Amino acid sequence: MPKITRSLAIIIGIDRYSHIPQLKNAVFDANSVANVLEEKHNYQVLRLFDEQATKEKFSQLLENLQNKKIELEGKLTQIKTSDRLLFYFAGHGFDQESEDSEEGKPAGYFMPQDADANDNKTWLSMNKVYE
Repeated sequence: MPKITRSLAIIIGIDRYSHIPQLKNAVFDANSVANVLEEKHNYQVLRLFDEQATKEKFSQLLENLQNKKIELEGKLTQIKTSDRLLFYFAGHGFDQESEDSEEGKPAGYFMPQDADANDNKTWLSMNKVYE
């Protein structure tokens, strides 16, 4: 295993949902985690809060990650094998077998900011994030 040369984090917090009940502290909690990672552990952090965390934004984020890239300070940055990447989500989600669930992999969904509880096409499979 290569030595870790850089620590990266994707921190997502959603309080204000478009179509499902609101939360009160998800953004505060996510921001607190991001601050600790930056200030005490020297992480570079991508923060996505409320309207920045729509299904479209999640799709773009996952596409970037598949291409081993992350947006930091407004620029796409290459993710190296020596980088550590932490993913943190504070918001609605639920544990349920998804269409793409496999043995030993996460099962369930994250709810993007614009998710509709009655339309599973607007949800984000935990397995997709895991991949």
